Amino acid sequence: WELIRLKQGFVFATTGKNYTNMARRAARNLRQVMPHAEVDLFTDQHINDPIFNQIHSLKNVSKRPKMEAIRRSRFQRTIHLDSDLIILYPIFDVFNMLDFAPIAGVQAMGRQKFMMETEDVYIPNSFPLINSGLIAVQKSNLIDNLMKEWELRWINKTSLPKVDQPILRYLLFKN
Repeated sequence: WELIRLKQGFVFATTGKNYTNMARRAARNLRQVMPHAEVDLFTDQHINDPIFNQIHSLKNVSKRPKMEAIRRSRFQRTIHLDSDLIILYPIFDVFNMLDFAPIAGVQAMGRQKFMMETEDVYIPNSFPLINSGLIAVQKSNLIDNLMKEWELRWINKTSLPKVDQPILRYLLFKN
């Protein structure tokens, strides 16, 4: 178990007091169903909370710190969780999806059509939108580069909607 624990873990990424407090609550909930999970926090807040195995300071503060947290994760296999998620059952099996692909996510169901819009590239409707609130990744140069490009495109985004999923969908499709 110890070897597996060092290779895989969960990360939360937050900016601001409110989202950090939400992540603390979400981590406590996660520990209720997965008490031995490794759980780290990336934040711009100065906190000390034993619910997290490690707390890392964000280098670049933005409204979407998940890309930095995924890149800087200490785990070989990382599941990023948004701070508003409530995990009801153990989800260690999500790590197993990374045996088949370097990234795994949950399909965003019921999203509005504007969430599917992309740049000037046609992406078929059959290529799903991923809900970036839960993303599993296998550490690699490919994932590192994907996270860097996603973050850069997010930071430089000038058009609506102000959500990150369409950018991720576009990058996954083009790669």
